[in-house]
Amino acid sequence: LLAYGGQEFEDVRYSFEDWPEIKAKNSFGSLPIMEIDGKKYTQSFAICRYLAKKYGINGDNEEEAFEIDESVYFLNDIRLKAAEVFSESDEERKEKKHEEYSKNIYPDKLEKLNA
Repeated sequence: LLAYGGQEFEDVRYSFEDWPEIKAKNSFGSLPIMEIDGKKYTQSFAICRYLAKKYGINGDNEEEAFEIDESVYFLNDIRLKAAEVFSESDEERKEKKHEEYSKNIYPDKLEKLNA
């Protein structure tokens, strides 16, 4: 969204080794972090909503904004399913979840999102 808006920005990436220190200094202990005039903001959806509004791509009226939010939150539902697979520590269960979700969950959800 920053690139879309023509905003120059620094894309800072953290290593896993640096993450505990960064997390401890972060108000919600999460990424991404967006800094504006020395103040740090977090939470992906809040950042995206702010930038969408700033760059005029948050819908032309409340109903369009509602539809955008609806799609974003549905996409997050899909992301949460993927996170279940990613966070599974047992490799055998992880592979089974990946196969199951790839066959029976993601296609239906992505089809609905596309519609």
